[in-house]
Amino acid sequence: MQDSVTVEEHKSIENPGNSALFQKFDALCESYLKQWDHHSTIRWKKRFTLDKSHLASEIFPRQLQRLLFLPEVQQLGEEKIHTLLVRSSYKWMGDIAALEAKVVSRLCSDLANNKYQFSLTQNMRKVALTIGTDEMYHAFIAREYIDQLAELTGITPLVEQEDDYPLIRIVAYLKDTVPAEHLPESEMIALCFAENFVTEELFGLVKGTEPSGCFHQIIREHMVDEGRHRVFFSHLLAHIWRSLSEETKTLWAKLLPTFLNRFLLDESSVADSYRENLLAIGCDDSDINRWLGQVMPNNYDAMPDKSVFPHVQATLALVAESGMLDHAELKNNLSHSGWIKH
Repeated sequence: MQDSVTVEEHKSIENPGNSALFQKFDALCESYLKQWDHHSTIRWKKRFTLDKSHLASEIFPRQLQRLLFLPEVQQLGEEKIHTLLVRSSYKWMGDIAALEAKVVSRLCSDLANNKYQFSLTQNMRKVALTIGTDEMYHAFIAREYIDQLAELTGITPLVEQEDDYPLIRIVAYLKDTVPAEHLPESEMIALCFAENFVTEELFGLVKGTEPSGCFHQIIREHMVDEGRHRVFFSHLLAHIWRSLSEETKTLWAKLLPTFLNRFLLDESSVADSYRENLLAIGCDDSDINRWLGQVMPNNYDAMPDKSVFPHVQATLALVAESGMLDHAELKNNLSHSGWIKH
């Protein structure tokens, strides 16, 4: 791999505008590093731990468990509903731990070690190291939370598949779809989208929930770090896109509609988790199938206007902000697939 500064100096001759944006990104990273000790939860905040007093608070927000909107599920009784909510909490935390430890930390390590065709300064690479540190800490906190909650409630976590979080599934999809020479940059693009999305997801989890609740507190701690990560990865995506060859951009022009379908609209893992949790509290298949049919969306990806869904808004804004919509074929494909309006 060529020295990053040398590569970028060469690029600046070809495109002075790119050089100015690159320098702005580097300055942002320099500022980020100066503030890390004061803002990263692993550096300044004693971690949140559960005790018996927290069991009287909100274990998992009821409004986020779609099954509880169904009268039949509400009639299962408080004991079964409590078990369902505790295991919903396990699911969220288990997903976080798997995501951070299996994918995000690996890609941050690759970024820090400059294993990509696009240029990176030392500041950018060091920010990647701090983010990897934050994310592994988040994985530890999530695992510890599950263990503490299981000990306090006596409710055993179900064996969860650790490959069903959207980013984990989308990375597997990219490995099966993208030519090897384009895969590293494609995985990093996926991470940029994921870090943008997870911040919105975490905000949605804490919004309107009980501030003293244990789930609110543990997610809020995570959200503090992810908000900073989001800024870095938003700039990184724009930098990557400017650096890509036309061949890779054309690949993503074809790939992005399906990528977004799989990343944002495929809720099969949520349905599987609901099914496992309901079976574990003694519900039968016929009831479960009926309930899932009522709460799970059908054929999201065939809808003519996907931009109306609230949970996709931040991702579509990132597509625009990164400059991806400047690519005519990509913009046209997103329009024809219902992701943006004609």
